[in-house]
Amino acid sequence: MPTPAPSTDVEHQLSIEDFANYTPEQRDAILEFKQASTQWNSCVGGSTDSRLLRYIVIHAIIIALISWTMVMLSRAQSCEDSQLYSSLLTFLIGLVIPTSK
Repeated sequence: MPTPAPSTDVEHQLSIEDFANYTPEQRDAILEFKQASTQWNSCVGGSTDSRLLRYIVIHAIIIALISWTMVMLSRAQSCEDSQLYSSLLTFLIGLVIPTSK
């Protein structure tokens, strides 16, 4: 029985068993497609991995928010202000620290 051709749909997820049933050429095509779908090309010719760029941007924003929260917490005059900034700081730190399973 011939194996089905790999799908080019980005949303399609393959199980390990399905991947093992493909020929080596089909496996190489799937891996090449997956790698190409994560690459972003700029208009000046550079390319980068989209996952890396998203990671850097998200963490840069979180670090900037943590820094801003720390400054505002140190400048807080009333107890209500310090509660707001300390809860925001706790939330942001909770986003950065991975949860244990």
